[in-house]
Parts: sequence; C-alpha cells; structure tokens
Amino acid sequence: MFNVLNLLFLALLGPFTLNAKTIKDFSQEYIQNNAKIFESQKSVETAELNILTKKYTKTWTLSGTVSYTDSQLESSSTYSSYPTLFDSYGLTLQKSFEWGGTLSFNQSINRSKAKLAASEIAFASQEVSYGQSLGKDFFGKGFRKDLEVLENGRELSQVGFNEAKSQGLSELLGLALKGKLNKTLFELQGEVIKRAKKRLALVKMRVRDGLREKADLYQAESLLLSQIEQKNSFNETLAIISSQMGGLLNRKVEPSEFTPFDLAKFELMMVPEGSLEANYSLRSLEILKRMKMIEMQRAKLNMLPEVTLTTSYKTNDYDASKGDAFGHSILGQPNDEKTIALTVKWNIGNKLERVARTKAKISQDVATFNLLAKKRAIIEHENALKSQLYLINQRLQSNKKRVRLANNSLNEYSKLYRKGRADLDQVIRAEEEVINTERGLAQLISNSNEIFYQLHFLYGSLENFLLK
Repeated sequence: MFNVLNLLFLALLGPFTLNAKTIKDFSQEYIQNNAKIFESQKSVETAELNILTKKYTKTWTLSGTVSYTDSQLESSSTYSSYPTLFDSYGLTLQKSFEWGGTLSFNQSINRSKAKLAASEIAFASQEVSYGQSLGKDFFGKGFRKDLEVLENGRELSQVGFNEAKSQGLSELLGLALKGKLNKTLFELQGEVIKRAKKRLALVKMRVRDGLREKADLYQAESLLLSQIEQKNSFNETLAIISSQMGGLLNRKVEPSEFTPFDLAKFELMMVPEGSLEANYSLRSLEILKRMKMIEMQRAKLNMLPEVTLTTSYKTNDYDASKGDAFGHSILGQPNDEKTIALTVKWNIGNKLERVARTKAKISQDVATFNLLAKKRAIIEHENALKSQLYLINQRLQSNKKRVRLANNSLNEYSKLYRKGRADLDQVIRAEEEVINTERGLAQLISNSNEIFYQLHFLYGSLENFLLK
C-alpha cells in the first residue's frame, strides 16, 4: 500500500499548465532565437555584399609615385662616371566601366641635374587613353554574366533563408505535436487512474462483504500500479521532448508549456490552399539551374580571344624648369601624339576553355536532372499527404463515435459489476477499450495536424500560416 501511495504522489507531480504556450508562441520564439536562422539570415547579407564587391571593382582609382635617385653610373657617351641627380613624380587616375572600357589619365614630371654642371633638364607629359574590350568581355558582356551569377546567388540565399526557417519550423512543429500528444496521453492517464482508484475502492468493499474473491482485489491493485507506471512513463517522455525543444529555442523548456489536444472539440484539417511553384526546394533548384546556364554562357564567352581597342592622346615638353615643362605639356598643346592600337590575345586550341565549358555543361545537366527528379518526388509526396489526410479525417469521425461508445460501455459494465452481474475481467476489458480508443483519437488528431503542416511546408506557406 505504501508503494501505491508513492507512485500516486509521483504521478501527481506531473506537469501543470500555468505556463502553457501555443504553437504560434513557440514558432515566434524559434524565429527570433535560433542560431541557424540567424546564420542563414547573415548569408543573405553576405550575398548582397558580394554583388557590391563586384560592382566596386569598376571604380575610380588614384595612384601616385615619387622617386629620388643619386646616380654614379657610367655614361654611354663618355664611358666614365657621370654623377647625376634625378627626381620624378607621377600621378595616374583610372576608371573601369561595366561595359568593358577603361579610361586613364597620367601625369608625369621628371628632372635630371648633373652634379658637375649648373643646368638642369625637366620633362613633363600628360596622357589620356581609353581602352575597349571587343573580345570575351565584348562591351562588358562577361562582366554582366558574372554579375548575373552573383544576383542569382543572392536570390538563392534568400530562398535558402526562407527554406531554413521553414525547415526549422517543421522540426519544431514535430516536437511540439509530440509534446501535445504526450501531454494529452498524460492527462488521459490521470483519468484512467481516477477510475482505477474508484474501482479498487469498490472491489475492496465487495471483498470485505464477502461478495468477491481476493483475486479481484489483487487484480485491481496490480492494474492501478500499472496505470500509475504508465503515467510516469508519459511524464518521462514529455521531459525528453521538452529538452529537445530547449535545444531549438536555446533555453530551458518546461513540460508545463505544452497544452493537450481537445478530444471533445477538434476541427478536421483540410488541404490548405497553395501551389508547389512556391516550394522552396524547387525554387532553389530552379535558381541553381539558371546559374549553371549563365556559367555555361560565360564559359562560351571565354573561348573568344581577348581583343582590346585602345586610343590615346599624349603631350610632353622638355624645359629648364619643372614649372615651364608642366605648363607646356598640358593637353591641347601642339607637341602631341595620337595613337590607336588593337591588341589580340588568344590561347591557340582553347584547350583549357574547352575543358571549362564541358564542366559547365555537366553542371547544367546535373542541375536540370535534379530539378526534374525533385519535382516528381514532391508531386508524389503531395498526393500521398492529401490521401493520408482524407483517410485520417474519415477515421477521426469514426474514432470519435467509438470513444463515446467505449465510455458508455465502461459505465454499463461498471454498473453491472456493482450489482454483481458482471466480472471484473469484463470491466477491465471495457476500460482497455476506452484507453485504446482515446489514445487512438489523440494520435489521429496529432497525425492530421502534422500532415496539415507538412502540406503548408510543401507550399512554402508554413511561416506565414504560423505567424500571421
């Protein structure tokens, strides 16, 4: 009897519902606190920065040089040492453009002075040039392809972020539904124990009055102990689920935060509105396929030669002072030079480029195959979930009636037992039927909710549904 009281006390220490939370509460907390979601969000920001990094390669650059030389080298004209001082200054301003052009301006000033002579010579020049790519980066076509890949990468990161949230919420929902199911079973078991205690009290009284044998008493006591152990088992499972939920939410989750299913009032879950076109996995594969197609186009461009058309305009002046040399070398002076040049560079045979193109083609074919295979698998999965939900709804309606009938049967057998017209075994079988049908109903409700959420996951609408 002492052990029975101990087990009863442990069972009553089960979770309370003072801090109960809804699935929406858990979902909001998960989105705000989960480390994987935070990391995935930062990957979107990184993808955006990758685009800016590529764009910023086409920017203005300014470079300058200053040098001073004291030379004791021999002269080619006197075959002897000719001590000379040199100083030079250079400034270059350059801008690359997205259309494959490069504009450059160069200013240089040099001065030389022989140590053994009083005179000095200054030289200054200005040059402006423009080069335009006409080959593999024809008017910036290659740059734009590279930019398209990065922009698609940003879109892929955004879809990946949404998919990470959706997958995380799906995992969270799985645990939350397990928690609700075990909380339901825990509370149902509490009702079972109450009935078992009343039955034990009745059996004791009838045994004391000589109306029943002690075998009934032993059987009733054993059954009570078994039911108490079962309730403690549900409590242990609930504690494990709470710990797993805590890992997702980065905090301690109490069993009291789970709410049970309402077996008396529940709605049949219908197929939600949605389309597989919004499925995150399919969208990711479609973007990946598009990226591989762009990379294939880029590989074809790389097979073209590098062709650059360059034009330049230059002026210069030699004078006795740097100031005069600079003034007489400004662009527009008559002492000028005009140049136009065409540069061609081509890897004969394009062996490296052909290998790169073949690899790009293989990647494109793999991406196309994976997309088609994923579409077929998701369509089959969608159809299977819809069929399961339809069948579960039918079973739910039937099971709800069976619960009512099982409870009525138990009540009738209990009355007959009190009147001595039924055996304890018949009451126990009726009790087991109540337990099985109620547990079955709770499991079906949990399954229907899980399938409903899985369909939302397939349609890419899980987050919006939970957090709206």
